[in-house]
Amino acid sequence: MQMEIKQIGLTGLTNEEHFKFMFDTNSLIIAAGASSLSIVNEYDIFKKSFQNEDEALGFVRKSSITDIIFNADLKRDTTLRGLKTGLESNLSHFKPANSEAAKRLLVFLNNFGNVTAKSYEEESAAIFKIVSELKATHAADINTLGMMEWVEELESNNTAFDQLMTDRFDEADDKTRLRMKNVRKEIDKAYKAIAKRINALIIVNGEATYTDFVNKLNLRIDYYTKAKPGSKPDEDKDAKQ
Repeated sequence: MQMEIKQIGLTGLTNEEHFKFMFDTNSLIIAAGASSLSIVNEYDIFKKSFQNEDEALGFVRKSSITDIIFNADLKRDTTLRGLKTGLESNLSHFKPANSEAAKRLLVFLNNFGNVTAKSYEEESAAIFKIVSELKATHAADINTLGMMEWVEELESNNTAFDQLMTDRFDEADDKTRLRMKNVRKEIDKAYKAIAKRINALIIVNGEATYTDFVNKLNLRIDYYTKAKPGSKPDEDKDAKQ
């Protein structure tokens, strides 16, 4: 039976598996030498495609709304600090009811620690809880000080920030998926061109030059095929044309 590079179901691999297989293939070509394998032109295309996949897999594009998110976080930080400053100023209020209300509210806020120093997600959760309790459990004290507008502003700031974060993750996720889909198609085509040429050269020139490379590559193909037992080899459309 003629030796040949086996087929592999590339489309059934996860992004990480796909990249690792292409990484192994690239390493084998470098070790054998593209010139020795007579695939210099094909490898040039493959190498560029592999670099694109490498970048895409680890790629997290800086979102166009990153600066907006930073400013939105700063806005809610400023509002929270303003709320706390307002409460502190009421500690010395001439009305005992006001000073006592301010004291209780500050004790409540201080239980959350330095909220503005927390991660984005932790701060969002903390502010949500602060606002919820200020509007419910501590509503009487807030109204005594006439500071409900501050609470509502903080709630509005936090909601706006959370929406921006959602938009950013959706944007990044969409762009990453699209980029990976495109580069995988690109490198799959380049890989198949190499496999097709080597299989053809084996028929023309014999197996000797390609035995080591093909055996090692087939071992890797077997590994990923066993890892995906239900996967089918990709249909080679070029071979049917």
